[in-house]
Amino acid sequence: MALNLNSLRLFLAVATHRGFSRAARITGVSQPAISKAVRLLEQQAGAQLLIRAPSGVALTDAGTQLAEHARALFAEERAAEERLESLRGLRSGVLRVGASTTLADYFLPPILGELYRAHPGLDLQLLAANARTVIGAVLEHRVEVGLVEGPVHDGRLEVRPWREDELVVVVGPEHPLNRSRKVTGAQLMEELLLLREEGAGTRDVMFAALRRRRWTPRRSFDVNSTEAIKGLVAAGVGWALLSTRAVRDELQVGRLRRLEVADFSLRRTLSWIRWKARRLGPAATAFRSLAEAFTFP
Repeated sequence: MALNLNSLRLFLAVATHRGFSRAARITGVSQPAISKAVRLLEQQAGAQLLIRAPSGVALTDAGTQLAEHARALFAEERAAEERLESLRGLRSGVLRVGASTTLADYFLPPILGELYRAHPGLDLQLLAANARTVIGAVLEHRVEVGLVEGPVHDGRLEVRPWREDELVVVVGPEHPLNRSRKVTGAQLMEELLLLREEGAGTRDVMFAALRRRRWTPRRSFDVNSTEAIKGLVAAGVGWALLSTRAVRDELQVGRLRRLEVADFSLRRTLSWIRWKARRLGPAATAFRSLAEAFTFP
């Protein structure tokens, strides 16, 4: 049996205010319309709900039980409305973001920090992984929005450019190539390359650039952490191609050195991704708007 919710709401008004005329004044619905709605509800319930008298109305046992359930039902409805309103005002809610490791480590902390200060009631959940994993998380609805580097080829996703990022070749201060003002691609390919694992956006962008120049590294090691790559390179183990934001501090203090490579410069696009069929919620919308306008120091 499916009860008519409008009739149930009017019945509860009569039960609460103990009369049809008072319920009509409170709800703004005419008394005949309320009487009709209550009769319909009694027909649906198969029981008398109200005892009508000149002094007002009284609830039957069935009416008392139904009124209790109706109060609980409409209380939940109000709570849901307040919850949605709270989300619209970003007083609470959950923001689930996925970001490739470089973005999560070196781009998002100041942005998420500003978002948290503006909306401390938000729960922030950040998935930091390689680009392939982040794309999968968006497709599986484990995160609402993602930020990745490199190309994304999936028709189910909306891909929107965010900003450009420069990649630079770095070596340790004691690396032999650091003695040269500028090196050639051939010289660089003879040295050990440290690079991110399969599925990392930086790796895909780098190999695409090397293939265009027909450069092939003689040796390479896979490392699934940008921080570990920086540590190894600083210790004199090979060279790496990393985001300028990832190596900014190390370059400033001389722990890493930037190599100038003849005929080689590389920029990549950092992009938003989201499921096309899913509209962004208020928290994700606020996050994306903040990130779009954010100025890095």
